[in-house]
Amino acid sequence: MKNYKSNGRGIMRTKAIALTLATVILGLAACSEVPPVAVDVKDVCARPEGTNVTIKGYFSLPKQLEVTKYTRGGQGAGINYKLILITKADATGDAVFVNMSGTVDPRPNKIKMLPDNYTWNDLIAYADDGKTVVGGEAAQLTGTVAPDPKDRCKIDISKIEKL
Repeated sequence: MKNYKSNGRGIMRTKAIALTLATVILGLAACSEVPPVAVDVKDVCARPEGTNVTIKGYFSLPKQLEVTKYTRGGQGAGINYKLILITKADATGDAVFVNMSGTVDPRPNKIKMLPDNYTWNDLIAYADDGKTVVGGEAAQLTGTVAPDPKDRCKIDISKIEKL
C-alpha cells in the first residue's frame, strides 16, 4: 500500500468543485419559480394545466356558488369558493372561474367567508397588500390554471391585487 502525500492542491480543487456545484444547484432552485404570464381572461383555458398566470377583471358571483369545505382531524380546516372573474364592471364580457380560499379574519389573498344568505355586498377579498377589493372593483389575480370537471378550467388563486 502506497502512502500519498497531499500538497493541498487536491483539497483546494475539491472545495472549488463543491462550491461550483452548490452555486449551480442554488441558481437552479432560485429559477424554478416561473413568473406568471399575463393573459386575457378569454385565453386562460388555452394555457396548459399548471401554468402560472395573471389576469385582470372584476369579481362576480355565479348564479350557483360552489363551496368546498376541508377538514383536518375532524375539525374545519378551510373553505374554498368558486367565483367568477369577468372583464367588464357591468358583469358582461369574457369570464373565467377562480378558486379562492375563504377566511374569517382579514388575511392577504383570501376572500371573506360568505354568510349562508349572502348578497353582492358580502363579496370582499383581501389583497396581498392588505387592501380590500369588493364586488365590482377591478383586481389583478395571479394563480395556477387547473382543470375543472364542470367547466373548461379554473384558476387556483394565490395572489390578489387591487387595481
